Amino acid sequence: MLKKVNIILVMLSALAMFTPVFSGYVVGIWMLMATLILRKEILSPPSLAAKRDFYQILRPISISALIFWGLLIIAGVWAALDSEAVDLKAARHGLVHFGVKYVVLWFGYSCFMWRLAATKYLLKAFAYSYGAASSVHGIYCMAQRQYGIDWNHGFYSSLGEGRFAYGVYRISGLVGHPLTLGFCLALSLVSCLTLYRLADSKWEKNAWLSGIICSALLLALSGSRGPQLTALLACPILFPFKSFRTHWKKIAISLTIAILFCWFNGVFSRYLELATANIGGDMRLVHWSVHWRVFVDHMFHGLGPGASRDSISSYYLAAGVNDTITLAHNSYLQFAADYGLLGLLGALVWTFSWARVARNTLVVKRGLWALFAVIVLSSITQNTLQDSEFVFALTLWTLVLVAKDCVLSVSACKTPCPQHV
Repeated sequence: MLKKVNIILVMLSALAMFTPVFSGYVVGIWMLMATLILRKEILSPPSLAAKRDFYQILRPISISALIFWGLLIIAGVWAALDSEAVDLKAARHGLVHFGVKYVVLWFGYSCFMWRLAATKYLLKAFAYSYGAASSVHGIYCMAQRQYGIDWNHGFYSSLGEGRFAYGVYRISGLVGHPLTLGFCLALSLVSCLTLYRLADSKWEKNAWLSGIICSALLLALSGSRGPQLTALLACPILFPFKSFRTHWKKIAISLTIAILFCWFNGVFSRYLELATANIGGDMRLVHWSVHWRVFVDHMFHGLGPGASRDSISSYYLAAGVNDTITLAHNSYLQFAADYGLLGLLGALVWTFSWARVARNTLVVKRGLWALFAVIVLSSITQNTLQDSEFVFALTLWTLVLVAKDCVLSVSACKTPCPQHV
């Protein structure tokens, strides 16, 4: 019975990667409940060793998540005390939301997912579920690109004309936003590539291959430039330099095929928008300059989570811009504007904890460095660190990669991985 419960929860966590993030939170609650029910379970020595190593490797992220949230709370309270008008309900909601996103989600999943490090069949269950789900999701996204179907709002709903670009709809899957889907696909691509190279069975390799193909194909057809460039820069990290010299002919042929595919499917047309005024990427310069000004004026604690919308809108009006989207389109600038130096410091500590975890691993080191690259590169042009779907995907992929590292490190070392301590 216990084995079936574990498999079901792991499979559901894989499926939650393709649906609205609420489903991921629900699965996380079920994992917490299962952990509480099984808190007195008796573990074998190998399972205890796997659990210990799993938590030890992830310790930098666990500590940084608490530091991050703590700094946000301090900045938020400080901003509220230093402001004449503050919406306390909005302030509480903002701080609780970040607490759930960075702390509860992380510890909720990690307290259960260590089991993937102790039992190989759970890793395979995740792989098979993710491979099957990615294939179904890929078919849905292709139909959405062509016909604009939008099952998020009902089986007979369709995307608005604002999602129409270069003759097709910009796809968002079931997550609601094209850039959210794009950056989640970038995480998926580097993670599936890592796990494909480490898979020890044909069926598992095929499952990860399905994830690779679907992620790469949807990224190419998504119409989202930032995720495409992020994946293009992050994927080479997965391979040692000598492999490029050894397989340069295969790489050249693959790139040629990819470029031709993108050319004939109008992928490059989106990049021409960058040269068109008031659309494309040039508006980001306005967002960046406005939020930088906010940060300079409220350097230590920012505007705070309870600030009114008029507070930020006044900066746009002062810049001579009437923009309805008052987001920084840069994760670190957003934290700097909202929470000042304290928030920015917390975001940097949290981000670089992935680099520290990468140094603690043996066999998935390149995969975690690639995840770190996706975090940094995506945060430059989008609010990915504030994006619940992105944070959920990042959390889950990190846990799966570290679990794989524990499994393979024990096999290689014949010991409980003292290198991790």
